[in-house]
This record gives sequence, structure tokens and C-alpha cells, in this order.
Amino acid sequence: MVEKDFDNKFDSIEEYIYSLSNKDLALKCFDSIKSQFNDKIDYLDGAVMNEKYVKEFIDDKILNRFMIARDNKIDKAFDMWFVWFKWRNTYHPDKISTDDIKYELNTGKAFIHGEDIEGRPCIIIFPAKHFPSETKFEDTMKYMVYMLEKITKLSDEKGSEKIVAIVDRSNVGLSNIDYNVLGQSGIIQMLQDFYAERLHAVYV
Repeated sequence: MVEKDFDNKFDSIEEYIYSLSNKDLALKCFDSIKSQFNDKIDYLDGAVMNEKYVKEFIDDKILNRFMIARDNKIDKAFDMWFVWFKWRNTYHPDKISTDDIKYELNTGKAFIHGEDIEGRPCIIIFPAKHFPSETKFEDTMKYMVYMLEKITKLSDEKGSEKIVAIVDRSNVGLSNIDYNVLGQSGIIQMLQDFYAERLHAVYV
């Protein structure tokens, strides 16, 4: 049920949540949103609602990111969550090992270092060290997922949830431009689909 503070000037609970400035009240209403998510999730085959499952896939912070990404529209947020849920259970991004991406790691094209003034961990990227002719698109994307998994885990541990990317374009030439990585199935789409509301800023 919607809290009693909800009044007739709002057409839906989503609009109400969006308008709230009181964090505690917003969290109370979020319980209603979470229950609606759970109602939708109930039909999923093999969805074992144990503690690990809840923490990994449907805790409040995760669902909140999808709600923000879809302007607090529950149906759209759920559709986005479901795509992410299926991806994590088929691609298994958390199981990528250093052995899987040895070449990419050895290039030194990116590393995680430090944090911004508000405690968000930073990833430093050097495009000049990336040569698409010398590696496969799939391997590059796997490397990016590995780095994103590592830095988002760090951001969660620090309580920031957000990350910052710093791109050093020094010495970048035509041989470094990767149209596949920059294209529709590349890094931008991956961030939008699978790391919603994680990127705080990109500094070039």
C-alpha cells in the first residue's frame, strides 16, 4: 500500500517516489515497489529465494538503480532488470579470471587507482595501448567486464555505488580506434544494460 502521505496530485506511486525529498519516507514506499518486483520475479524458473540470491539480484540498492534508470516506472525497470538477470546467469561476469584475459591485462590499457573527493573509485584508461587488430572484440569486452566487476565491487565496499572513469587520450592514433567497442554492442550499451546508474562521470 502507498503511504498515507500520498495524495491525489500524483497519478501513481512511481511519480510519488520521484517527488520525494525525504529519504526515510522514500524507502518506506520502496518496500511497496520491491514487493511488486518480487511478485513479477516469482514466476521465474529456478529462482531460489535464498539469502545469497536476494543479496545478489534483488536487494534494495540493485532494484533502486533500475528504478532510477527507468524513471521509476516499475514495468520498464523490471524488464531492464530481467535482461540483466539473464545476462548474469548466462555470461557469469563474476567468474571471469585473470587467466581468461591475460593478453588484455598485459597491455596495461586500464587500471583502477584512487578515488575522487567523494570516495568514488576511479578507473584510468589509456586508449593508445589498445590495438583492435591484435585482439578479438569478445576478449576486449570480457576484459572490460572484468574491470567493471572489480571496480563496482570496490564501490559497493566503499558505500559509494558509483564509479569514475578517467580517459588519457595521449598518443591515440587511428590504429587504436575500435569501432566495435564504441559501437552499438560495445561498452556504452553494456554500461547502460548491465551496469545501470554505476557511472558517475567520465573525464577525458
